[in-house]
Amino acid sequence: MKTLKQTRLPKLVAWAAALSCASLLSLQAIPIITDVVETGGDNEDTDTVTAKWTGVTFVSGKANEPIPGTAAEDPYTVGLFEDLAPAMVDRSHAYTGAAPDLPIPDYLLGNEYIMIGNDNKNNDPFQLDVTVSEDCLVYLLIDNRCGDGDGANPPTIGPGTGVMEWVDPATWVPMLTGWNRMHNPDQPDEIGIDEGRNGDINQQYSVYRTFVPGGSVFSTYEQNDGGGRNMYGIVVAPAPEGPELVTVSAWAVGFTATIDDYGMATLDEASLQVQLDGETVTVSPSKVYTFTRAGYTLPEGEVFPPGSEHTVVVSAQDTEGKSYEWTASFTVPEYPVIPAEWALDSASDPGMNVGIYQMDVSRGGNSLADAEQQWARGYIDPLTGEPYENMAFVDTDEVDYVNWEQEGLDIDDTPEDGPDHFNSALPADGPIPNDFMPGLPGFSVVGDGVDNVTIQVTTYLYLTKGYYKMGVNSDDGFRVSVAPGQPDVFGMTLGLFDGGRGAADTLFDFVVTQDGYYPFRLLYWEGGSGANVEWFTVNQQTGEYLLINGPQSGAVKAYKTAAGRAHLSKMLPAPGWTGFLSAGDQMQWVLEDGSTTVDRDSIKLLVDGEEAAGLNISQAGGVTTVTWPVSADYGLHAHTGAFIWAESNGATWTNEFSFSTVKDWKEGEITANLIVNVTETGGDAEQVDTLVAQWTGQTFVNGVANEPRLGSEANDLYTVGLFVEGAPAFVDRPHIWVSADPETPIPDYLVGGEYVMIGNDNKNNDPFQLDITVNPPVMAYLLIDNRLGDDNSGDPPALGDGTMDWVLNDGWEPVKTGANPFGNPDWPDMVGIDENADGTINGYDSIYRKKIDTSSFSTYECITGNNIYGVVITEVPAAPPEIRVSLNAEGQVVLEWEGEAVLQQAEQVTGPWADVAEAASPFTVDPSAGKMMFFRLRQP
Repeated sequence: MKTLKQTRLPKLVAWAAALSCASLLSLQAIPIITDVVETGGDNEDTDTVTAKWTGVTFVSGKANEPIPGTAAEDPYTVGLFEDLAPAMVDRSHAYTGAAPDLPIPDYLLGNEYIMIGNDNKNNDPFQLDVTVSEDCLVYLLIDNRCGDGDGANPPTIGPGTGVMEWVDPATWVPMLTGWNRMHNPDQPDEIGIDEGRNGDINQQYSVYRTFVPGGSVFSTYEQNDGGGRNMYGIVVAPAPEGPELVTVSAWAVGFTATIDDYGMATLDEASLQVQLDGETVTVSPSKVYTFTRAGYTLPEGEVFPPGSEHTVVVSAQDTEGKSYEWTASFTVPEYPVIPAEWALDSASDPGMNVGIYQMDVSRGGNSLADAEQQWARGYIDPLTGEPYENMAFVDTDEVDYVNWEQEGLDIDDTPEDGPDHFNSALPADGPIPNDFMPGLPGFSVVGDGVDNVTIQVTTYLYLTKGYYKMGVNSDDGFRVSVAPGQPDVFGMTLGLFDGGRGAADTLFDFVVTQDGYYPFRLLYWEGGSGANVEWFTVNQQTGEYLLINGPQSGAVKAYKTAAGRAHLSKMLPAPGWTGFLSAGDQMQWVLEDGSTTVDRDSIKLLVDGEEAAGLNISQAGGVTTVTWPVSADYGLHAHTGAFIWAESNGATWTNEFSFSTVKDWKEGEITANLIVNVTETGGDAEQVDTLVAQWTGQTFVNGVANEPRLGSEANDLYTVGLFVEGAPAFVDRPHIWVSADPETPIPDYLVGGEYVMIGNDNKNNDPFQLDITVNPPVMAYLLIDNRLGDDNSGDPPALGDGTMDWVLNDGWEPVKTGANPFGNPDWPDMVGIDENADGTINGYDSIYRKKIDTSSFSTYECITGNNIYGVVITEVPAAPPEIRVSLNAEGQVVLEWEGEAVLQQAEQVTGPWADVAEAASPFTVDPSAGKMMFFRLRQP
């Protein structure tokens, strides 16, 4: 009997790090992968070397590849497949889980794998011939974007697609255990790619598998879909002796046990027997590829308690009569339970309330927080000082159900197989064609007239006691929430897809404990390109998809009107929105009365744990409006807040949020004395737009509206100021320099410096040259787009090998004080770029510096599709005081320094650092405390 504990198996990190690769491989009789021959790859002296595999040692010839921190000549030995295993020989990309709560599947961990050159992703022909020593399972890991550029769903590959046609499901079976972000067993399992090995999940890969007999050679071929996808990966695992129980997935009212026979034996579905917690239950088996699924649903009205643990015993025979038995334990996921007291006794007016708001500019981001900020009219037109005009035909409308596509058409040419569930062909027994989105297309001239849209749907759903599986099919994102009494912006989140995607499902579970009418809110948003949204439930007995308030029998009914309680209807900045507020900017909360009223005396605001003074509260017509002007005292960093209020029935609500503040920048008087002159050669010197480079103290007319600052007219004069938060970056863009993130402000050594504004259109000019005359000595800083050389903003620019070689050749060095958003002290400090001056950080620039002792110096070409570099000039900083370390007669450590400085300490060299109160030289440290501490000095 085999026992399967459905939790993560221990990772092999500890012993893999402690042993050499030779030692690792000695734990196996012989390696499975004995040879790999690559044909058609980019076999270079450096960077893209030929494919390597577990146990093989190689030198990439390039620093920070295949893992950050390696020198160009460091050898690297390929280990076993694990979390953060390097993915390619020529990138610092690493494998990881597909989502923070979805780690790498256990069946991949601890196995051998192949690292291929990412540069080979567009090579055709390309071939790997892999020799294996024993029967094995070979897993292909394929970038979800292959074939269609959409990372939200599986790649579009295989016969007839023109992309990776050799990945035929007759040979390469998709792994269908439900181990994906959608928890959808009909889509392949997923793993993630961390492209900078910095904790971010940048892409997702789908997993496919085939069986290969021992002593043979199998081949893989080209990927080449013409896009910038990541190259596929290969993992090789020992073949099992027979069928195995690979996963048990559970939800509120059931579970599915998935058995994989790997094509080596055929499981007899009729022989399946299953016990749940010692009691025999009747399952409904089904077969997909080599996977047999044994599904069980609890009797109607019953649910598994959230977080409860259960044991399943599965027994079966194969068609040859051989018996198998497996034991697995599973934990029911936590799921929302809607409180009974949130139910209303009645509602009226069948249908839904709909509001739509479209801007004629991009909101920058495509997240829930960005959509909430838009819906609350938080994006301000700099030309009017008011929220951007609504470009939709109507602001509010009424509909029966949500089944919309931007042109009122089917999403694809074969509507009978989706990707939506309601169109001209579906459901098969009664098609429900898509309708236009209310109010669209509107007056917008951006994109195809249906971009930059946020739609709010509020309604009261009649729900009976029990379990529900609800879903939204959307392009792009959505949030479904339920609230106590009336729909509001906080509420309880039931379902969410926070980002952009093509048409795809998100399914979510919840439980209702009392019959009643419940206030629901659907917030939907669209950035660009396609747009559609469906809102439905799933019948757990039949699997049928039912539009909420749709025409199908059994559909949940919706109503527009009910006597709800008081609620928070608007908040600015929106919950979770990351932007910048200056002193004097107004934060706002709007509360609306219902069957209860707002208790004015209960309202208070906490900022960073302290009660904020100066709240302005007004009440009229059942609406309470609260505003608070941001204080100049909050300086430059991130803050937390809590808005607290109570209803007349005594119910008290605490709505937590976060925000960031920036220093209030007034251009005022500008004294420039470091930069004397800048001469540009090879630039796009035009009468309008891309003028020659300008610098602090220079006044110019750009000739294009909204450049270099939003709100400027085409013929406005602009004087270049000092380098500060929000300073315009280029003469021909509204881009501005900002903090890399709220916790990583622009480094103090840059703030207040003089700087040069270059034309961003010059980024691809060769030759290009700036001759900068200065009053020496000065410190010159270069701000270089992280995407340079590899198009990856998640790590420093890839300088050299033809990419801005002059930076390295002329002695520019990275500044490394740990001031970057990745918390990596081995990487350069960084600043951010806000490309639309809308509070969104679109990328990072790394900081390099060089001391200039002569009266002039030069900078040269960039030659990249990314942003041009920036130049900042400051006085040469005074030499930092040095710490002298000695021991006194008592064995204590004595720290001494000269000059004005503040002593700081930390438990780790990477921080966080804190000032040592009232520390003066000499300062004594008692090592007998037994605690490791690090010390440094900062200049005040």
